[in-house]
Order: sequence, then structure tokens, then C-alpha cells
Amino acid sequence: MPNLGFDTERDFAPIMLIGTAPMIITTHNSRPWQNLREVITAAKEKPDTLTYGSIGNGSLAHLTMTLMQKAGDFRVVHVPYRGGGPMSAAAAAGELDMPMATNAGLGGQVGRTLRPLAQTGAKRSALFPDLPTVAEQGLPGIDAPAWWGLLAPARVPEATQRRFHAALVKALAEPELLARMTGPLGIDVVGSTPEEFSAFLQAQMALWGRVVRENNIRSD
Repeated sequence: MPNLGFDTERDFAPIMLIGTAPMIITTHNSRPWQNLREVITAAKEKPDTLTYGSIGNGSLAHLTMTLMQKAGDFRVVHVPYRGGGPMSAAAAAGELDMPMATNAGLGGQVGRTLRPLAQTGAKRSALFPDLPTVAEQGLPGIDAPAWWGLLAPARVPEATQRRFHAALVKALAEPELLARMTGPLGIDVVGSTPEEFSAFLQAQMALWGRVVRENNIRSD
């Protein structure tokens, strides 16, 4: 996405990585596949025929599946939607072979109309402890959770940034808030230090920047 008008590393100060949640690679109950390995086998037998859905070009699901296809030597067709609502509706209607989003992004359909095949984090999430990761199913090195964090303008005084971080730590200790985040939203709470969040951001920008450049990906 060119000409943003700001530089993330220069213009923002990382406060906290609040939490992460894996994307869930799913299939409609009408499809035959029971796990990711079976989908990859089918995709290799008939390249460029199976479809996967995301919330848009340049989205995390788009970038992640791009990595997965290279790692697993298979090809599937990207169907980008303009946001989670249209993608979730298409998933419910069985229009896609592999809808791909967080549990919340899939509108609570996982385990109902949608069969989960894999999750994209490096380790299994608390919400889906029995669902194998992508790496566990033959594509090592894939670690692509969605994440939530807070940044402040770099001009904000450091003392204010520290107070902001302390307030977030206190908020994340509230049982009611934790229950809301870990329950329906499926977020694995992190509550990082600013330094940890800074390192995380740098790694994310390096990884996805490389994927975007190497594959000439453009956002909507």
C-alpha cells in the first residue's frame, strides 16, 4: 500500500501487544476433506481449481496462503471479499472450498456449518486445543496469527507511554474483560512489554513485506 504518509517505525511508539488469535482454515460441511493434508492433496491433483476466501487482497489470509502454497508446492485460487461480512456469508452458503479467517471473523460458524481443518499459529490456541496447526500438518515454519496491539504517536512523552502501558496491564487483569477476549473472540492474551511489541512488529513487517514484494501483492 504505497503513499501511506507515515512510517510505522519512525512515527509510532509500541505500547503493548495485547493478544493474538489464529486464523482458522475451514471447509463447508458439504465438502469431503477432514484436514489440511487432504485439501493439499486435492489441490495438487487439480491445481488452480480449489478456492480459498479472505477479507480482501493483501489481507493476512491472502499473505498466509501465499506462503503456504510455496511451502507445500500446491496452487489454489484466491477469492477476495470486501470485508468479513461478505466473506462469512459466502462461507455459510458453501461458495468457497476454504474460508479463512479468525473464529470471530467467521461469524461463529466453526464447528457448525464450517469444519475446521487447521489453525495458523505456531502453537494451538486455547479456543481450539484439539485442532492441529498448519505446521503440524506438513508445512513447518508457518506462524501467522492475527494480532491486536496498541501504539501511540512517537511524539507522546515516554512517561505518558509508561502510564498507558500500566493502565493496559491493569485492564487485562480484569476477569470480565479476559472472559470476553478469550471466549467469543478467541484471543490468546499476551500483554507484552513495549520492547517485546517492538521486536514483534519488526519481525512482522520484515516477513510480510518480503511476501508482498516477492509476489507483487496489492491491497484493495
